[in-house]
Amino acid sequence: CGNTGGVVTVVTAVRAVISTARIAQIALTGKRIEMENKKHNITASAEDYLETVFILSVENPENPVRVTDIARSLGVSKPSVTHAVAQLREKGLLRHEAYGGIFLTPAGESHAANVLRRHKMIRRFLLDALGVSEAHAEADACRMEHILSAETMEKMYEYLEKQSVEGVREP
Repeated sequence: CGNTGGVVTVVTAVRAVISTARIAQIALTGKRIEMENKKHNITASAEDYLETVFILSVENPENPVRVTDIARSLGVSKPSVTHAVAQLREKGLLRHEAYGGIFLTPAGESHAANVLRRHKMIRRFLLDALGVSEAHAEADACRMEHILSAETMEKMYEYLEKQSVEGVREP
């Protein structure tokens, strides 16, 4: 999730364009996400980097994602991106060609797709079930996507399904 208003708007627009089927196809179940988080010791910040690489790669599949692209999207410095990329590479979640593109590994792609799926579902829950404003729903979903348990996520899905919110299991 971006840390500036304009970036959040752009990221939200890109998220809306990404194919629901693509995210659902890649995404893991909630329990497996928790296990992957523990296995890889993933922080919220690291998840934001993975999610951004995923969004940028889907948005423009012909071109590799670069450090500059990530820095611009998240509103952070290039050295911060380089440091995060190195840590995620060590965890086997992405690969970075020397002075070149950044690519998610299958494990990184699954994890990133799950973060995005969780974000979209939480945002929908906040908007549809609670009536939270667009701006607050987006900002809160950015924070909540990293911390809610699989059980809580499942209960949110079930609640929205009972309310007949269409496509609730699909981001």
